[in-house]
Amino acid sequence: MNNPEYRQKVWPICSGMTEAGMEIILALRAFWLSQDDRWNRYWSTRAPYSKAA
Repeated sequence: MNNPEYRQKVWPICSGMTEAGMEIILALRAFWLSQDDRWNRYWSTRAPYSKAA
């Protein structure tokens, strides 16, 4: 890695952002693969997504 160049370009040089979201991704993946309708139950309890105008 060329850290000085990446810092100059203001690029992330660590994996913290990726690792922070991995637990959530794994949980969603488990919901999707479950055979007891967890995926649908999870999403039915979440507020609908809407874009800001």
